[in-house]
Amino acid sequence: MQALPLTGEFATFRSGGFVFALNVVSILKVVPCYGYSILPEAPATILGLTVYGGVIVPILDSAALFRSGAPATPKLESRFLVVKPNDRILILSAEEVLGVRTIASGSYAAPEPVGAGMARLQGVGHRDGDLIYIFDPEKLLLPDEARAVDKAVQAHAAMQEPVP
Repeated sequence: MQALPLTGEFATFRSGGFVFALNVVSILKVVPCYGYSILPEAPATILGLTVYGGVIVPILDSAALFRSGAPATPKLESRFLVVKPNDRILILSAEEVLGVRTIASGSYAAPEPVGAGMARLQGVGHRDGDLIYIFDPEKLLLPDEARAVDKAVQAHAAMQEPVP
């Protein structure tokens, strides 16, 4: 594993038994979990859709981004991390927000390509007995998923339009 020049402040959060991190620069806000619509036709990584700032945005299941399995079930104490990695707003689900940690250069390594979820990561490291998987904000939503989300958002928006 090759060391990466990952430095700065990272929000850490737990989801599906994993500890994840995301650079705070890409996080707009952390909000309590609130209402959303489940999309049966969406990829497993998409928990559903919600409205944020007047825009329909996808909610990504953080644990499902990393590994396949049963979808997360947000609870009252769950949080949504509103992120804007590029021109698109996304929401990441988090069962528990652990706080902000400083990551020193060289303390994390590039992930080994052993599974599909590893392609979404910038690095892997450990701290306080936990493995920490650092998401690459630009790879949270892969191209096929983005197309599926766009299609679902269009279908959802069409259902919301008043009938003449």
